Order: sequence, then structure tokens, then C-alpha cells
Amino acid sequence: MLNGMSVTLCGVPMPLLYAADGQINAIVPQVPQGSAQCPLVVTVGGQASASVQLTIMALQPGICSVNFSGSGPGVVTNALTGKLNSASDPARAGEFLSVYATGLGPVQGPDGEAGPAEGLAAPLSAVFRTKAVVTATIGGSRCAGFVCWTNTDARGAVSGECAGAGGGGAGERGSAEDFGGWGCVS
Repeated sequence: MLNGMSVTLCGVPMPLLYAADGQINAIVPQVPQGSAQCPLVVTVGGQASASVQLTIMALQPGICSVNFSGSGPGVVTNALTGKLNSASDPARAGEFLSVYATGLGPVQGPDGEAGPAEGLAAPLSAVFRTKAVVTATIGGSRCAGFVCWTNTDARGAVSGECAGAGGGGAGERGSAEDFGGWGCVS
């Protein structure tokens, strides 16, 4: 509960990142396997809304966009420097990229241990990777060595991050524009 508001999806409380009149930002919890339709209920000041049925998928990948709209260039940075790639400063073949994404599904630790609880930061002592096999292409060429893991921000919100060797062919370059079109859902 945050500011007298709470949200449930399939009866599971959603961790809230922000809650104010007219806007609630929440983390979609891992729902029971096989759940295709789930009721979403918002409660404000003890009054529950009518439920809205949502279709939930185990994986719904999306790359965060630079302008936060879900369209345009993706948030793709040089994995070593953290600098945002762009059309004027593209990645070069063989460079490693960090792609900020969401919806990559459950994660597990190096020894198969379960990922962090909903809305909690991943411990710094282990790298939690996605259970799903994730692949990426740049300019039609598959990226080599592509791996995904959890990342946390200052609030402890868990998001996905992927890195891989950018570019495919000799001299081919990739920029954030190559990853555009998907967006983070808040």
C-alpha cells in the first residue's frame, strides 16, 4: 500500500513504485503458470474498483525508450562506458552493449536459486539471469554472447538488462535507433 492505494493482479499484491491521484506505477508480479486472464483491482481509501480482466503472458519483452514513450530510440548503452549509443555515436562491431528492457520473465541465480521477491532488489552477491533464452539482432545479424540479468535502481525496483557483442558484419554499426519500437510499461 502506498498513499492509501493498493493494486492486485490475479489476487497478488503489486509492489507500488508511485501512487497519486490519476497515476499508479506498479511492478507486474509473476502470476501463476497458465494464467491467461487475470483480474486487476485498484483499491483507494479502502474502496475497491470493479475488476478489469487483463491478459497476462509469461514473456512480453520490451526495450525501454529514451523518451519514455515506448517508441523511438531504445535505451542502449556501451556496456563498458555507460554512454548512450545514438545515430551520431553508434556502437561498433564487437563492442558490448547494455540494453535496458522489461518483460523478460523470471530469473534464477547461478546455482538455480529463485530470484528476488517481487519488488525487492537483487543481492549484489550473485548475478540473476533470465530463465528464458533471449536473443537479439542488429541490422539483421544475431548478436553473439547475449545474456540477461536483473538490475536494480535506487528504489530497489527490479528491471532487466541485457548485454551482448554488438553488430554483426565487419564494420557494421548499431545504435539505439536499431532497438526502437518497444517501450517499458510503467
